[in-house]
Amino acid sequence: MTDEERFRNSEAEEYLKAHYKKTKILTPVVMQKYHDMKPEASYYNESLFPNNYLNPDTLDDKLQLKQIENGFESLLNSNPSERLILNYINDNGYYNLIASVFLSGYTFGHHDAYLFKEFELTSTYKADYLLVGKNSHGYHFIFIELENPIGLITNADGEFG
Repeated sequence: MTDEERFRNSEAEEYLKAHYKKTKILTPVVMQKYHDMKPEASYYNESLFPNNYLNPDTLDDKLQLKQIENGFESLLNSNPSERLILNYINDNGYYNLIASVFLSGYTFGHHDAYLFKEFELTSTYKADYLLVGKNSHGYHFIFIELENPIGLITNADGEFG
């Protein structure tokens, strides 16, 4: 973090401590102000996996999400390979396409969320993405495997590939 970010983070922490000391309660309004004061870099700095931290605010930017959706839809209409889809997401940093899975009925990821690209499970298998989310019960894991949207997802014997 830069010196300015450290200073802003320190101010946010002091605000939270002072408010809690005075009222013994942290209201949603107080927490929102705290999060608004806190620099984004501090979340990465305090994270268990700073290079893989997912900022939940990226799932709230409706304008950006619509632009990404339009570009992704155009890509899907061009009959892309799995590698082309992965490159599109990774090269543009559109990880919220993957992270949006958290919004699909999962009850974790609201305390912490992380995304790992091409997560190696064994020497012969890599998941395209691993999402790690935390809630009050601990960490939960979602393995994501993308496939060609037009091709078959089963092997010749009918089993999933």
